[in-house]
Amino acid sequence: MLAFISSIFYLWILHLYFRTSFSKRDLHPVARITVWIGFYFMHSFILANIQPFLLTFILGCCLLIILCESISMASHQRIIFTCLIIYIFGMLAEICVSVFLQLIGFSGEGIASLGSVVSKLILLAAVHAITIFRQQQSQNEPSFFYWILLVVITLSSILAIYKE
Repeated sequence: MLAFISSIFYLWILHLYFRTSFSKRDLHPVARITVWIGFYFMHSFILANIQPFLLTFILGCCLLIILCESISMASHQRIIFTCLIIYIFGMLAEICVSVFLQLIGFSGEGIASLGSVVSKLILLAAVHAITIFRQQQSQNEPSFFYWILLVVITLSSILAIYKE
């Protein structure tokens, strides 16, 4: 049951990340739901049963890229880069949480269940931080040209006042 909830939580985190990072592809809602359900089953049942770490990593990244290509509109390079970043960050979070839980003395089953939940919370916090950063940057910060212009005007005003 915890694995099911963790997988649904992971889908929700991916949905938030894709909504923040990309514009949506114009799909019928049934097609969008079908893509998400297909990703869920592939990720939960097929990817979870593959043992070699490298093969799991490669197939997981490919699966995430296919999902993103199916529901989002962006360049292929941007999709591949952002999918790799989120997948690598998620795996690093799981590894770090697992190592930390082993250091404080959790058992094998405790690490698997608690580690999954904690790593998903870390991933959710990272996606939330990215969302806040992008919103603040787009609303509060002037463009680079205007920022340089403000600095130059300020410095020239200081120099003009100082020379008088």
